[in-house]
Amino acid sequence: MDKQHSIKIDGWKIDSMSYRISRGDVEKKLEPRSMELLLYLADRPDEVVTRQEIEENVWQGRVVGYDALSSSIAKIRKAFADTGKDHRVIETISKAGYRLIAPVLIEADAENSFASEPVGENFERKLTAIFYADVAGYSRLTGENEDRTHRQLRNNMKTISEAIVSFGGRIVHYAGDAVLADFSMASNALHCALDVQQKISEISSSLADNQRVLFRIGVNLGEVIVDGDEIYGDGVNVAARLESLAEPGGVCISGSVFDAIGQKQAFDFEYHGEKSVKNIERPVRTYAVHLKPGATIPVPDSLSRLRTHPGQAYKSKVFLAFVACLLVVLVGLGFYIGSGFDESTITTDSSNLHYDQNTLSLAIVPFANMSNDPGQTVYADGLTDDLITDLANIDGLRVTPRHSSFLYKNKQLPVLDIARQLKVRYIVQGSFRRSLGDVRVNVQLVDSRSDAQIWAGRFDDQVENVFELQDKIINKILEKINLKTDTKPKSRRRTTNLESYDYFLRAEHRRLYYRGFERGSKTIELYFKAIELDPLFVAAYTGLAREALTNWQLDASQVMPVAASKKLVYETAGKALELDPENAEALAILGLMQSISGAHDTGIASVRSAIAIDPTNPQLHADLAEVLSYGGAHEEALTSINKAIDSHVTPPAVFFGERAHIYFFLGQFENALEDLTRAEGIREWKNFFIFTHGALNDPISAKAYVDARLEGVPWENQQYYQIMFAYYRRPADMELIIDSADKAGMPRFAYGFDPGERQPLDAAGINQLIRKGLWRGHTYNRSEIYQQFTGSNGVAIRSSNMMMSGSYHVEDDKLCVAFRSVLLDLPDCGYIYPDSNSNEFTWVTLGEVYQFSTGH
Repeated sequence: MDKQHSIKIDGWKIDSMSYRISRGDVEKKLEPRSMELLLYLADRPDEVVTRQEIEENVWQGRVVGYDALSSSIAKIRKAFADTGKDHRVIETISKAGYRLIAPVLIEADAENSFASEPVGENFERKLTAIFYADVAGYSRLTGENEDRTHRQLRNNMKTISEAIVSFGGRIVHYAGDAVLADFSMASNALHCALDVQQKISEISSSLADNQRVLFRIGVNLGEVIVDGDEIYGDGVNVAARLESLAEPGGVCISGSVFDAIGQKQAFDFEYHGEKSVKNIERPVRTYAVHLKPGATIPVPDSLSRLRTHPGQAYKSKVFLAFVACLLVVLVGLGFYIGSGFDESTITTDSSNLHYDQNTLSLAIVPFANMSNDPGQTVYADGLTDDLITDLANIDGLRVTPRHSSFLYKNKQLPVLDIARQLKVRYIVQGSFRRSLGDVRVNVQLVDSRSDAQIWAGRFDDQVENVFELQDKIINKILEKINLKTDTKPKSRRRTTNLESYDYFLRAEHRRLYYRGFERGSKTIELYFKAIELDPLFVAAYTGLAREALTNWQLDASQVMPVAASKKLVYETAGKALELDPENAEALAILGLMQSISGAHDTGIASVRSAIAIDPTNPQLHADLAEVLSYGGAHEEALTSINKAIDSHVTPPAVFFGERAHIYFFLGQFENALEDLTRAEGIREWKNFFIFTHGALNDPISAKAYVDARLEGVPWENQQYYQIMFAYYRRPADMELIIDSADKAGMPRFAYGFDPGERQPLDAAGINQLIRKGLWRGHTYNRSEIYQQFTGSNGVAIRSSNMMMSGSYHVEDDKLCVAFRSVLLDLPDCGYIYPDSNSNEFTWVTLGEVYQFSTGH
């Protein structure tokens, strides 16, 4: 069954299948590319979407001329009659991109069980100081000398980035020649802005006026919406507007910043009046800011520790000399007995309190993207992933899994705190910058025992040599932590085709960070493109197999027919194993598909073989827990999922969801509820809230979950669960699901159909109706439908927007029909009840209620 979204934008209903928008009696048609662009923006309402993102996701990475993108935007605006100067549907953000500002309403249709995030989600909000910087006259400068301008921009961006970090700010993102950051204190944001302008002025002093790459900076204090690592809202918009009001090389602030800082600081404020700015309801008080004559910018706290006063330095040296002499005396007195000085006896806070001293342990914090292009974040993440994957295969080294490491992405925490939280000795961190064909990677290795950096390196190379660069970094890390090993990194994320690697990284990014049906189709396309460019790229086959498996499990037929998904899993996992027989992940994916296809023992054996190859991979232990549970071995499954959970300091929520369903089948319902709460944001486990409350005979607590489920999927019912969970081997497990759903108040039949006192037809009665050949009727939602039977067990169903052909059979007094790519390729069986009219009947399938009559 197709699962679709009902989308309305500015009151217009969007029909993506026919490329039409309609409101009342008015209907208009968009070109396919314009419709795809509109849907992409609708998935990100009120978010500034860069040209790079649009090219990557709508034009699949092809270089798009300004005219093509502008033309598509213009066509959308024309269709919505959004042709005024102040647009109400799509706003153009200068030098940044586009933003859909019209109200968007996304509702789940009757058959939607694969919906987007819920509308009306309550996002976190915070009060913060917003810093927005942009180049003045960038187009003119690049037109005069593109190379020179780019070099200066790169250097100035580095200056700005370093200043933001040193003054305690957080870089939110880059957008071309602009940068957005936030600060916890308005004074820090303003000090940073003035420091940046002062340094760039000094850098540019030797250049002619028409060669200087100068910035305008706006600073605002306001409330923002926090969504992941991004911030949105009027607070950000005001900062961007203030930037455009600043002079080149100057800083413009809002009245809220002025009020927060007051007159005590060493600033001169020049009031520029109240300004009306676009899309902000009230005028904004604006001030230009300069340092007072003779005043200096305070040294940031992060730098002051490094700039010790000469007198303090002298005292420190005297103190250290005293300590050294004391240690010598203690040693001479025999205070240290045995084989000499043991470093592990040091009793500072950074000593042996947080990690296992018997194992070398290391975590790699996601590398920061220092490129001017925010789209290069996927490369920075890819570099981090590759290093984690390769180092995790080194014997004698425990590497923190990806999920736990990536929790620290863009987090500005002391390295020692990260090491303690992750329970490791060493932390690797760094930055990645890509400019045209060049890459620069800065790496630091910190030993948490001494809280000291023991190595730092900079690597400059051509982008096509990125894998050789990774090997250099790995070898240097192993050298510095004194790990001698003959083990070679068994990386499967490498390719000889850089363009293929680019598509692969974008596919991986979508698979890991996106949710909803839009993720699936785009992600699969990117994997296919990577494979097309390099047919020997093992990691691309493995990633595609994992995505196709997810598509099959979620019955996401709007992304790809489930039969095609199943076939794709076997083909791609098989190809990955053909190219690399030791590919543990591909073997585990194959085992999962085997298990949910009914070959439980084979599937379990496959995943066990995967773990034998890669025993430290927590995902493989989670996969084993899954297939063991499907096969009915819930106690063993619990042991496996606990291994996966224990591998992480902060485990992925999905692991708790998997453990919750294992607890459910073990009858440990309270434990199941506790874990379900930890995984509540994951849509796939919502049904188990219903089942668990039902198993606890608590229909009152279950009702909220049942109502929410039926609101999105009104046809869901107990009979449908027999398909959804058909991959569980033990009949007792299926009986527990159905019994629990019944106790929770989930309807027995689709749309809550109740046959009352009517008895269903038996097999003979059903066959008699089938012999009449043609059934005419309608669905529950009154859609007209025709069903034709043939003597060779063939059946065809036709409606105004659908035509399917398949086979039928009668089983246990139910009519069963089977159509390729519907309901996981399993038969859809249901009772047929006679209605009051002798020639009218109701056929209740797993997800529909058909009322029909027979004959011509």
